[in-house]
Amino acid sequence: MEQHRGKIVKDIIQKQGYTISKLAEKLNIPRSTLHKKLNHPHISYDLINKIGQCIFYDFTPHFSDFQSTHQFSIQEKKKVVLEQKYRELLEKYKTLLELTVKVADTNHIQIMRDKKILE
Repeated sequence: MEQHRGKIVKDIIQKQGYTISKLAEKLNIPRSTLHKKLNHPHISYDLINKIGQCIFYDFTPHFSDFQSTHQFSIQEKKKVVLEQKYRELLEKYKTLLELTVKVADTNHIQIMRDKKILE
């Protein structure tokens, strides 16, 4: 069975923590255009290479006939790792903040009930 290159690339984009909107912005193309291209099973290797450069990812292991035109430096790789860790921390912080707001709201409601402001 033939590989769906667009799906493979799309999955990796998401695993790397990028959104299609942000990537389209980096590539300087409309989001809808990028979506169409990623839904195509035979996305061009030229676009795959450009995406790889934007997200600092080497797609070579995924496609036997693909040759990356960019070698990533150690600094670039470290930057990607730090960006991924930062995004993960932001997600955890967001979750913690949402829980804190819920607890604060619950406590506020209880205080208002105790003072008979709310019935």
